[in-house]
Amino acid sequence: MSVAQTVFIVDDDPDFLKTVCRWLESVDVRVLAFLSAAEFLDAFQPNQPGCLLLDIVMPKMSGLQMLEELNLRRWFIPTIAMTAHKKISFAVQAMKLGAVDFIEKPFSSKKVLVELVTRVMESAQYATKVRVEMAQFGEKLSSLTVREDEVLKLVVDGLSSNEIAEAFGSSVSTVSGQRSSIMAKLSVESVAELVRETLRYSVATELDPSLASFSNFQQGRKSTVKKARELLGKKAISKPPVTEATKGKKRNSG
Repeated sequence: MSVAQTVFIVDDDPDFLKTVCRWLESVDVRVLAFLSAAEFLDAFQPNQPGCLLLDIVMPKMSGLQMLEELNLRRWFIPTIAMTAHKKISFAVQAMKLGAVDFIEKPFSSKKVLVELVTRVMESAQYATKVRVEMAQFGEKLSSLTVREDEVLKLVVDGLSSNEIAEAFGSSVSTVSGQRSSIMAKLSVESVAELVRETLRYSVATELDPSLASFSNFQQGRKSTVKKARELLGKKAISKPPVTEATKGKKRNSG
């Protein structure tokens, strides 16, 4: 487990907090304890690595209300809901609000708690790594021009340079240059990598809307693709069908 990570504990029972802190610190886990949701919200800094042990039933602001507040603030921290044996329904509600797991109180053993926290912390490390990568990719997307953004959306949708040029009424060489500029700005070396990383970012923004603040790539993607395909469709319909007669005219005129 990374030393840089912290287990945050929020529970209104001071004796319980002391016990849990002692257990986790005995296996070299950094712990910060809070007696109320308000104390935690005042002290927590977004993007601090670690996980949260959160009691569901507390006075003033309950654990469920605190999870709702975290969602409103778009603060992500892997949360383990703590609930009394007869309050499993609360744990289900907590997981619907974003908690990744739950544990019943009182804990059956120190080992059970440590293993659960370790597993969640390790998953959090990977999730944090992915989030950092996607945030960086989002910042690169923000550097694209409006036309490059439109070209990227069509490339991801599978249109060729010829089709994109036809849809925009530009030359293939212009589109090729725009595509090269996009790849350079996004630090990718192939169209396959370009599509893969862009789709990863697209999925990531759906799971974590706060990432979308780095780029407006998702905005208007469907309309851009739809408009381009409609233009291509109209142009295809407006072209006269190729027949043997027209082929003969072309041969004779050539």
